[in-house]
Amino acid sequence: KAFYLAFKNIEPTGQRYLVGLDISGSMGYTQAIGSPISCREAAAALATVIKRTEPWCEVLGFSNTLINMGLSDTETVSAFVKRTNSQPMQLAHFDAVLNQGARNDAGWILHGGFI
Repeated sequence: KAFYLAFKNIEPTGQRYLVGLDISGSMGYTQAIGSPISCREAAAALATVIKRTEPWCEVLGFSNTLINMGLSDTETVSAFVKRTNSQPMQLAHFDAVLNQGARNDAGWILHGGFI
């Protein structure tokens, strides 16, 4: 509950954000550096923060294809993690996410090796 209550202290930038989220299977097998949570959980938490605090944010998942994740302003991190956990383990390609960024002001690529 404290995690969500802290969002009111974040000042939105007002920019249009594109978040590219690695949803490949390997994200669940690697821990975020210095943390007991997986890279999948860390990426989902950060995507949730951005989605809930910025007025315009699109979250795309990438693995072998690019899909709109449909992250809502009210979805919990745990529910979102479950939805991102359905992809097979394979090489994630984020070049398609970068190509989507032309209509955005800023973007994030949330990947197991780069969180």
